[in-house]
Amino acid sequence: MSSGEGQMRDVSSIELDRPLQCTSHVVRGPAGMLLIDPGSAYWHDELMTRIVQAGGSLETIEAVLLTHCHVDHAHGAYLFGKHGIDLVAGAYTADVLRRGARQMWYEYPNHIVATDVNVVPGDGQVFTAAGLTVRALHTPGHTPGCVSYLIDLDDGQAAFTGDLLNGGSHPGWAGSDGFSVEQSLASITRLSEASPAALYWGHGVLDEPPADWLDRAARLGRLGWSRRAKNRRLSMIRRLVTTLPDDQAAVWEDEADIDLNPRIGPDWMLPGQQRRVETPGQNVKRYLAGAMDATSGQLTYVRGERKDSGLFIKLLETLLKRYAGKRLIHVILDNYRIHSSRRVQAWLADQGRRIRLHFLPPYCPDDNRIERCVWRELHQNVTYNHACEDIDELLEEAARFLRRLDRRLRSQGLSPLRKAIWITNRQAGRAAQFDARQPQGAVEAQPAGPGMLSWFVCRSLLWRNRSKRALTCSADALAPTPTGAAMRCASAMATAVAPRPATRQAPRSNATVEPMMSPRWRPASA
Repeated sequence: MSSGEGQMRDVSSIELDRPLQCTSHVVRGPAGMLLIDPGSAYWHDELMTRIVQAGGSLETIEAVLLTHCHVDHAHGAYLFGKHGIDLVAGAYTADVLRRGARQMWYEYPNHIVATDVNVVPGDGQVFTAAGLTVRALHTPGHTPGCVSYLIDLDDGQAAFTGDLLNGGSHPGWAGSDGFSVEQSLASITRLSEASPAALYWGHGVLDEPPADWLDRAARLGRLGWSRRAKNRRLSMIRRLVTTLPDDQAAVWEDEADIDLNPRIGPDWMLPGQQRRVETPGQNVKRYLAGAMDATSGQLTYVRGERKDSGLFIKLLETLLKRYAGKRLIHVILDNYRIHSSRRVQAWLADQGRRIRLHFLPPYCPDDNRIERCVWRELHQNVTYNHACEDIDELLEEAARFLRRLDRRLRSQGLSPLRKAIWITNRQAGRAAQFDARQPQGAVEAQPAGPGMLSWFVCRSLLWRNRSKRALTCSADALAPTPTGAAMRCASAMATAVAPRPATRQAPRSNATVEPMMSPRWRPASA
């Protein structure tokens, strides 16, 4: 059983560390037990074993409460319905369960088995189950039909929120169908007004005082992130990356979980054959905290047994050593709670004066380059369907892959050329706007014209002459025209990069360059 600082005596949280499995919660009442979110049917037997360890059984479960309709929460509900146990869900979730549904979940399909829902409480409705008083709150955001349950216990009122909340200092899980930032923030504000004594969410357990977490979430809910505020923050971060002085560094930071139990994902198989993925049984977890240089693509990472403030501080100490010659280190990161904990704040005040933290707006995984360029690649190439027998072997596989990926990212580091493009286009009277969200080396200039033309020329030059130390262009090509501006930019860029040292200087003969498309660019992430 899992326990945290905000847990109550009558609640047991069950974490199976299995694919497609949420954290289930068992609530003991005077007339039986309540089960919140049974999770996937694949792990039903293991879940029942843990329920028995908590002092329950299938006969003592009076009702199953579903927070929403996703397969990692509601897939196994029909197995309890077969035994006559009441299923409780909001109207949206009840409709999905009654019809059945096919959901794509982490790139492979799963089925919600059609089953009847006995109890469909309305918003704010109070009902009794297992001798406990339960109030249902409609809290949309993660899905349009999410419901949170407020249950009165001896220690106070406990709130079970599903995926509306999680362990980060920002609320909710983004990326699902029907997800809404505005609804999530409004639901969290409404939940904070109920002032529950304990919080239980769908993945993990609370390890800090619930009042502190709710205060922080409520402030975010009141302030909100309008589209204009979100775009303003993202523009500020892009401007920081593209105009970075030479005596400063910027990195994208994030953490990744490494599970000994393989993640299930797409794989190559012979027609008509299903590959079997062996699991070691007891899961073991390790964590990586990494930073990707926004200029060169260089990777820096550390690993640990816990994803806590200590792991994040360990990474910051490593960055201070790696960038010892830099006056400032800008760390661009998400709002996970370990990034802004009291321990981290105290360390920054004492030893981290050269570090500046820049928090992305909530729900912006695509704007954190390391999350898409590094961790997604790591999972797709290492942790998906792996056959490692122990965690040390898996970590060694991950380390080998990250070394290869580091070399590839650094070979694509074209950011020294951005200033050349910018300056040249300003001289041509058509300044280009660069999108820092693009992979390193795939900078796009807007609008089309000399900026886009200069990019095509430069990319072609660099690709076709990547072994050269320096390139020069014919003076005739440097006419005061958009094409001439592109040529000057291409020449400056090619001279600035010098991808590899040469044993002798390249010949300085004139070379004419035509604005043609280069071979297809292959970014670091799909």
